[in-house]
Amino acid sequence: MKRVVTKTVRDPIHGAIELTPEEERLIDSPLFQRLRSIRCLGLAYNVYPGATHTRFAHSLGVMHLATRIARHLSLSERESRMVRIAGLLHDIGHGPVSHHFESWDKNSWTTSAITKSDISDIIRDAGFKPREIAEVVSGHRQSIVSNIINGTIDADKIDYLIRDSYYTGVGYGNLDSDRLIRTMTVVPSHRNRIGIKGTTVQQFLDFELTRYMMYSYVYFNKSVRIPELVISRILTLLALTEELGLPTTFEEFAEFDDTFVWSKIRDLYKNRRTSKTVYTLMKWLLERQFPSVFWETKATYRELGDLDKFDRNLITYISNQLDIDDKLLFIESLAVPVSLPVPVQGASEKTIRNLQEQMKRYEGALARGYAPRDKAQEASRIAARIIRDSPKG
Repeated sequence: MKRVVTKTVRDPIHGAIELTPEEERLIDSPLFQRLRSIRCLGLAYNVYPGATHTRFAHSLGVMHLATRIARHLSLSERESRMVRIAGLLHDIGHGPVSHHFESWDKNSWTTSAITKSDISDIIRDAGFKPREIAEVVSGHRQSIVSNIINGTIDADKIDYLIRDSYYTGVGYGNLDSDRLIRTMTVVPSHRNRIGIKGTTVQQFLDFELTRYMMYSYVYFNKSVRIPELVISRILTLLALTEELGLPTTFEEFAEFDDTFVWSKIRDLYKNRRTSKTVYTLMKWLLERQFPSVFWETKATYRELGDLDKFDRNLITYISNQLDIDDKLLFIESLAVPVSLPVPVQGASEKTIRNLQEQMKRYEGALARGYAPRDKAQEASRIAARIIRDSPKG
């Protein structure tokens, strides 16, 4: 059945994005409209004022790119419609404000929204089973369609790199999506996973360089990270005491967005209806008096596991030495994602070895600690002493 277009929307990244009646119904649903009020980059607008773009626009962009990839790979009309719906709904369960807080399960909410909410009826009317769409989105369905949403080079990654670069104003994500899509091919020797053509290795390396730069200088920027860590800690602690009011129904979930969270935080702060620790964290957040870096070190991927254990011990020791609540200290381990191993079609062993060697240049990991501003110098001295006196090897 040929796709019938009933509406076109304009996007600053991709231009005209066409919609079918079934996609309009999905977009008009309360759960999808919720994405209008969830920023893609959380609190990054503290550093990059233009970074207020939403997951609503990103989801449209992923659907559009997924269609172009499907067309390039000569997928059937049914597969193309399936990947469009999956691309549109891939972030439907995303939590508000922060990318992560411990009490929120994005994957669970995504699956529930697709298979149990009113969205499931729209999917059935379109001729698909909600469970198969959910499996494509989660990556549990091993297929070319799923690979377009969850793969080495997928529609999600391409859109967020280009979109985040555009709205932050940095030039790192200036990818040529047409050229990148042309590198893609189905690789039979890798269970029909989507990989790259052996003649397009350099274009793939350009993609990896872009991702490395965006993670290193935007997503892992310390001034971007600390507001995220503070609000994530607030949400986690509020969820534990049930002060946040996590949604339990789809009606509540439809209202659980950035606006809801900020309103809750301001209300609790204004009326001092929370613990001393959470109140302090809220004060830092609302007055933009964020903690300072007291420790930072670069690491290899293999060292991150050891660092995690070291980090926990460091938090406990320093909080005791400073006589402060350990919830007011932050230590994080960060690793730039890389696409190894990437399936390559029609390349020699030498080309593949060279690709793997070049990919190692884009591996990057670090650990970083933050302490209250008035305690940062003392925390730094304590950390330096611990590291100096710790056994080597």
